[in-house]
Amino acid sequence: MITTVKRSSKRKISNLAGRLRDQILNGKLAAGIALPTAEELAKRSGASAITINRIMAKLAEEGLVNRIKGKGTFVVDKEKIQQKHTIGISFLIPDGSTQEVSAAFTVFQESAASTIKELGHEICYLPLPELRDNSERGKKLLDSADALVISASCLCPEVIHLLLDYHKPCVVIQQTASLALPFHQVAPELSTGFIAALNRFRELGQTRISVVSKTGGTHTGRALAFIQCAVTMGFAAESLELVQDEPVMADFGRMYGYKIGRKILTEKLSRTIFSTSDFFSFGIIDAFNEVGLKPGLDYNLISFDDLEGEGLCPFGVPLITTITFPKRKIARAAVKLALSLISRPSNYFETVRVPTTLINRETC
Repeated sequence: MITTVKRSSKRKISNLAGRLRDQILNGKLAAGIALPTAEELAKRSGASAITINRIMAKLAEEGLVNRIKGKGTFVVDKEKIQQKHTIGISFLIPDGSTQEVSAAFTVFQESAASTIKELGHEICYLPLPELRDNSERGKKLLDSADALVISASCLCPEVIHLLLDYHKPCVVIQQTASLALPFHQVAPELSTGFIAALNRFRELGQTRISVVSKTGGTHTGRALAFIQCAVTMGFAAESLELVQDEPVMADFGRMYGYKIGRKILTEKLSRTIFSTSDFFSFGIIDAFNEVGLKPGLDYNLISFDDLEGEGLCPFGVPLITTITFPKRKIARAAVKLALSLISRPSNYFETVRVPTTLINRETC
């Protein structure tokens, strides 16, 4: 008996939402007309006012109605109703600890997906192997999307070759600098965070800096951009030492950072440190903790990423002074750029840069 009531209730709600949607789309509910209140619709349908509000929120998400606080819910002009699009997304998610992967990598995909849904559009997940192998399924998925948002880490030669023939908007999310490729791009504006970090070092009277990174790729790119920014701001080039070592296999960076920390101590390098990754910074702190060094007193460390702000706190509480990597804002900007390019095709390749900021904590 209870089950029957639940099904009946769901059917009524579905029917009401469908009727309202159809009446708006076929013009029976004129543009600008005010819909009955949630309470009135609840009385007519037998549903609760809470459920009616959910239906209205869904219709608003679809762009069919406009809800104005204190005034009511109004039908949107049919000509202005937003067309639904399918946005393909492709991100490289590495294997590893769920917490580490979530904080550093999946946040991009999750933020892109939630933005697409929030704006009332459809998502098409494009697995990297399908694109890389140029499979029939990959081609069909790509063809089904009205635009593509893809991480730069997915751009192997095979995928680049495929996308050069993709005649729909393609937006690449960057980790550091823009690529010399004919794609629209969204990237962090590193200079804003770098300038704030360098000013912080200067306030503390620190002019010699150990710049920690891995060799090659994103991290070296960040390190060289930081050094260039520092020289531009008047730091002497010889006071900026790039500190690198042999990588550690199957390591996100904490073990590598520990090696770097030991290297800084044994080679008596500067304990004023800029690290291109929070993972490296975790390991550096491990090495310094072993010999009893206190953050902000015996060494100054500024990192990049703010993984602690994403909930990855190996020391219990957020400890590291860090430059934010605004992953959610970048993903959101990439989706919005892709959607805008569907409706206004451009002969130019656009680059959007999202500012980074400095968060002060104990290490500096």
